[in-house]
Amino acid sequence: SSFTTDKPEVCLADPIRFTDAGNPMGGITNQWFWTMDDGGTNNTAAFNYTYSVAGTYNVSLYTVNSFGCRSTTYTAPVTIHPYPVVNAGPDRLVLEGGQITLNPSVSGNDLSFLWTPNQYFSGSNAVQNPVVLGVDDITYTLAVTARGGCVTTDQVFVKVLKKPDVPNIFSPNGDGVHD
Repeated sequence: SSFTTDKPEVCLADPIRFTDAGNPMGGITNQWFWTMDDGGTNNTAAFNYTYSVAGTYNVSLYTVNSFGCRSTTYTAPVTIHPYPVVNAGPDRLVLEGGQITLNPSVSGNDLSFLWTPNQYFSGSNAVQNPVVLGVDDITYTLAVTARGGCVTTDQVFVKVLKKPDVPNIFSPNGDGVHD
C-alpha cells in the first residue's frame, strides 16, 4: 500500500489531503486503516486532516481488498510548522529629522522579515531591526515568515514629533506684531 499528500508540509491549522495510492492486487480496496501519529485514525480512501500541534508525524496506512488480503503498512512523514510569534512592539515616538530603531519581539525558525510600506527607512526594510527616519507619522506592518512559509504579522505606529515653528524675526516695539 502507499499514499500521497497534496503537500508534505504545512503550517499549523492548515489541512493536508491524504489519498490512498495503493495497488488493490487484483481485488478492490474496501477497507482503509490510517494512523495519523497523533492519536487520530481514518477509514476512508481520501480525506483532509488537520494537526493541532506542530511537529513531524509518521502517518501509516494499510488496506484490505475485496479478497480479504491485507497490504503491507506504508509509512511516510508529514511536517507541521508552527507560525512565528511576532510583536512589532509598542507605538514609538521619534523627533522630526531624528531616527529610531524598531525592536520587535519575534521567535520561530528560519525567520525572514519585511516591513511595509517601504517608506522612511535608513537602510533595508527586510531586517528585524530597521532604522526609521523621523519624516511623518506612519503605521508599519511587520510580516515575519518562518520555516514552511508560515507568516505572522503585527503593526506598530511611529509618531513624529514635529519641531515648533519659531519666527525668525523679532521687532519688540510693542505694536503686537513680531514682538
